[in-house]
Amino acid sequence: MAETTTVCIVGGGPAGAVLGLLLARSGVDVVVLEKHADFHRDFRGDTVHPATLQILDELGLIDRFHALPHQKVSTIGVVQDGKRIDIADFRRLRVRYPYMAFVPQWDFLDLITAEAKRYPGFRLLMKTEALGVVRENGRVAGVRVRGPEGEREIRCTLVVAADGRHSVIRQDAGFTPTLIGRSLDVIFFRISRRDTDPDEGICVRIGNGKIFGATDRRTYWQMSYETSTGGMDRVRREGLDRFRADLAELVPFLADRVHEVSSVDQLSPLEARIDRLERWHEPGLLFIGDAAHAMSPVAGFGVNLAVQDAVATANILTAALLRAQDGGPFDHELLARVRKRRKRAVALSQGLQRATQRFGIDEALGGSGQPPAPKVFEKLGVAQWLMSRVIGLGFRPEHVRTPEQVSTPEHASTPNHVSTPRTRRHSGRGAGGDPPMTAPGMPPQARMMQMITGYWITQIVHAVADLKLADHLADAPLTAEEIAALTDVDVDTTTRLLRACAAQGLVAYADGRFAGTPLLATLTEGTPGSLRDIAIVHGSPGHWLSWGRFPDAVRAGEPQTGAALGSDIWTYFQANPLEWERFSSSMTELTDGLSREIGELLDTTAVTTAVDVGGANGALLHSLLRANPRLRGVVFDLPTVEPTAVAEAEKAGLRDRCTFAGGSFFDSVPEGDLFLLKAVMHNWDDESCVKILANCRKALRPGGRVVIVEMPLGPIGEPGFAPLLDLGMLAVNAGRERDLDHYDALLRKSGLRRTEVTPTSSPQSLIHAVAE
Repeated sequence: MAETTTVCIVGGGPAGAVLGLLLARSGVDVVVLEKHADFHRDFRGDTVHPATLQILDELGLIDRFHALPHQKVSTIGVVQDGKRIDIADFRRLRVRYPYMAFVPQWDFLDLITAEAKRYPGFRLLMKTEALGVVRENGRVAGVRVRGPEGEREIRCTLVVAADGRHSVIRQDAGFTPTLIGRSLDVIFFRISRRDTDPDEGICVRIGNGKIFGATDRRTYWQMSYETSTGGMDRVRREGLDRFRADLAELVPFLADRVHEVSSVDQLSPLEARIDRLERWHEPGLLFIGDAAHAMSPVAGFGVNLAVQDAVATANILTAALLRAQDGGPFDHELLARVRKRRKRAVALSQGLQRATQRFGIDEALGGSGQPPAPKVFEKLGVAQWLMSRVIGLGFRPEHVRTPEQVSTPEHASTPNHVSTPRTRRHSGRGAGGDPPMTAPGMPPQARMMQMITGYWITQIVHAVADLKLADHLADAPLTAEEIAALTDVDVDTTTRLLRACAAQGLVAYADGRFAGTPLLATLTEGTPGSLRDIAIVHGSPGHWLSWGRFPDAVRAGEPQTGAALGSDIWTYFQANPLEWERFSSSMTELTDGLSREIGELLDTTAVTTAVDVGGANGALLHSLLRANPRLRGVVFDLPTVEPTAVAEAEKAGLRDRCTFAGGSFFDSVPEGDLFLLKAVMHNWDDESCVKILANCRKALRPGGRVVIVEMPLGPIGEPGFAPLLDLGMLAVNAGRERDLDHYDALLRKSGLRRTEVTPTSSPQSLIHAVAE
């Protein structure tokens, strides 16, 4: 009899384990298959880079990770002619964790899966081997497995193959990877470490046509011997005496211990094959990690690319999987977005590995032992910085965007976790139990007090953003006195504010000093993803005073900005340009990342002219123009916006293809093949929206389309930000959030019809429409 779940992940390595955790914490039912009885296997990838450490931080796991036996390494070097050259130094990066952490992979996987088991929708099946896929109605519908109970099927909406470079699922499904360059053999072994040995961290030693890598594991050296294909056979032919002699020559401080390699059985060969699939998916099936793209050990990319694949997959698919889990259809076209998002980072990483092999390893193995590449890092500091960034953060770092929606009471007692206790999601949402924002185990009165005093937190965050506390603490912890001097605030008041910030997790306190946290870092000025301006906006009069009259807005069914501010919000902003500037900047903060994602999502190959209606500085349009060099665009907004829009187009180097047109979208819009309306509809009432859409319909060229970017309301009781934003529009503006049926009605009245909805990794979706 077949089991059922929403997602079945084949492979319990870093990609599969992390994806399982991310999906489970968002409420998706998931089964992870691991064919072995445990995770304990030697010489598996165990380098955890700064980008992965940041992901662990975002998951609330960094303290537990650091409690594992581990070693921090800040530099990677090459020893050539007896001289060490650092090719990477992570201390040069402005990141929270400027080092690589070495931890046994089994400890890492135990940590991830233990965390995942806290969620009711997660199951880890050990000693369960995947045999192949189950197909039904033209798609993959499950997996055939063999476990302690014998053979059976696991049926699911999606199978994720994360079963490594020798993927059984890949072979059974008929996917064949393309080999990228020549293979390299790497032989791993161990040598004991002594306290008198040099503190080298990670170091590669080159000479006489040989390459040995040494990684300091404190109690032993993890050694690698890089060789061309067939190297293990040569070691057997030439004998261990030759191998030990080469090791002693290149790593002289180990000369008295080379006898520890007493048998060929102590050598573990790995074919360092670099390959990748051209297509990562078919309906019902997705490949990630080494199953999609095998990496060589060079630079230790493997684990970290696998983890970033998992994060990107969860960000893109979670919302759609939850809808499928609740009985809706799953949009299998979303699977292509995973490859689209990750393919460039993978290709660049593999390209770097190939270049390293060609200009470093191959030249060294050629006999001279003197590849010129390492000397570049000695002469050019920028080269070292770039390599540090590429190795440490990757070519496209991913961040956790999925919400934590499901928890057990045991989990809720852990710091930084407040979520809703529910049984399996498909059992019914909103049917009894605690309301979505209630913390398990907290008395209703205590939770209600948190809600009542929530506006205190808003103003605390507003003050912290205004005082630039995140910027002041970006480099090093400071005392209250030092912070008071930097902010020109009374020391006693500063201390009281910092105490409250520590209670909210904005800062950490130790040894008389306050340090920033990842939460505080979101308020750093001018950084990607910063929320500083939005924090200031929501504590400023334009929004703050309007929300103060919210009960009147509910009674009247209309915003009370006139009573609170003396005018509507837009007139108020004209009279208060500094607050308008901050509001405009905050909108850019919130949408920059989304604009880039939309630029990747929208196919504009058949589009000649795209019009960004109400486009402000044109950030969204710029993303489309970068993705399509043949596309031309028009930013359409009020004439007062023109100087900013033109300056931004020039700054982006797109002035020749991006023009500005001034006017009111209630009167008319320029002609085009694609109209973009991002965060426009929710600002206006239904009658105004129909006017805007009807004008777009009039100006739409044959075969063109309109794309509305908004946050559709889901079913009543569904957790999410959209219902709160809907009331925000009631409090401050004349607009509202709408569900898809409501948008359909507006489109019909405007002579348009909806064709599809494309979710994004944020709560926003793309609502596509064409002329009736």
